[in-house]
Amino acid sequence: AAPALQMGAPIPGVCLFSRSAAVSASRAGLAGTARMQQIVAGINADLNPQQQQISADGAALQAQKSALSAAQFQQRGAVLQQRFQTYQQLQQLRNAQVQATRNQVEGYVDQAMDPVLDAVTVAHRCAVVLERGNAYRFNAAMDLTDQVRIGLDQRLPTVQFNLVAPEAVQPKR
Repeated sequence: AAPALQMGAPIPGVCLFSRSAAVSASRAGLAGTARMQQIVAGINADLNPQQQQISADGAALQAQKSALSAAQFQQRGAVLQQRFQTYQQLQQLRNAQVQATRNQVEGYVDQAMDPVLDAVTVAHRCAVVLERGNAYRFNAAMDLTDQVRIGLDQRLPTVQFNLVAPEAVQPKR
């Protein structure tokens, strides 16, 4: 077995924190991740059959090419291209909705976490708080992450949300 590393004493006033670790391990973070997965699965369940149908129709059109006049082939190809463009626009809209929803939820969680981080920072008398992920090794006594996660769990035990409306991500006309 490898010998245990002997970490130095905690440096007074220097603290470490990982926002992503605190959020992902929190109850609200876990609930948010699960809900976001449900939303994305629902979107995929809606979009995938459309994409598959367009692909199948494209293959069928290619198979009929020799039996169609050039004008018929071009006309049907244009209709198929329009369907594909409409599908792509819907896909882009859904992606924008998912990103806007993710940003909204992250903002909500950050709003709940900031006072907890402030209180823990004051309690530990931190002069500076560094991103834990940028440290190779550190004394665990300098890490605020778990205390902030516990406080976040108390302040925000869960998070509930739905996909933002399309109007929220479409440009105003």
